[in-house]
Amino acid sequence: MNNNQYTFTYENEPNDKNIYYMFQRLILPTIISSQYKPYKKYWEDYKRLLSIFTKWINIYYNGNSLKLINEDDFKETDSLITDLKFNCLEIETEYIEEIDIWYNEFLELWKNQS
Repeated sequence: MNNNQYTFTYENEPNDKNIYYMFQRLILPTIISSQYKPYKKYWEDYKRLLSIFTKWINIYYNGNSLKLINEDDFKETDSLITDLKFNCLEIETEYIEEIDIWYNEFLELWKNQS
């Protein structure tokens, strides 16, 4: 039996499979964080991130290009993630670190898409 059809290796190349995977990896820790009890004080910030990411997913799937996403959104997102990393440092960093990693992957894909 050939299992190659079931395997996937993420690469930082802006194609549909990699973008889909990146969005999955970005959105899941954001959803969890928006209801994760230790982060309760910051739920609104996580919900704001979730709203931004959801908007980006809609833009991508309606226009089939990451370049349709407005670069001005990145300033707010950078600020939110930086603040959350700092604020959650003493609580639990696993989810915000995961968000940060996949946000940076998003930026690379966005930058590399023609």
